[in-house]
Amino acid sequence: MDHDEDNTIKKLQALEASVEEAKLPLDEQDFTIKYIKDGQDIIQKTTLGHSINDFTQTFNQQKQKLDGLWADWARVQAKIDRICATLLQPDETDSAADETSTAFDELEKQIEDAAKTSLSEVDEVVTYCAQKEKKFDDLWKQVFQAFDEDD
Repeated sequence: MDHDEDNTIKKLQALEASVEEAKLPLDEQDFTIKYIKDGQDIIQKTTLGHSINDFTQTFNQQKQKLDGLWADWARVQAKIDRICATLLQPDETDSAADETSTAFDELEKQIEDAAKTSLSEVDEVVTYCAQKEKKFDDLWKQVFQAFDEDD
């Protein structure tokens, strides 16, 4: 612990002691608390000392939970750091990675070639259909012309 932290802790401890002294005459002072909980109006009679103790207990419980969460976070962060260091460290698996990359490149090329083949086959079918449609249109034109000539 450095000097500044030590001074801060001492100041906080002195402040806590002076607060304890100042509240002693008020510890047994009765008062009423009014609040709403779950939609209900609550009226509670208590003492200042009891309220402060309740608050302190709740605060300490929440602080423990938060400290636990920060500890969990630190453990997870350390694990992430170890995993990243392992993944980014060059080693003998680099050649395996190169082989895998080459295999993926080859697979990608095969998929592209298949897609091109499929597209060219589709293009042939579309061209064939367009030719047949034109012939069909021409036949209908001939039929209509034949009807027009008969009139």
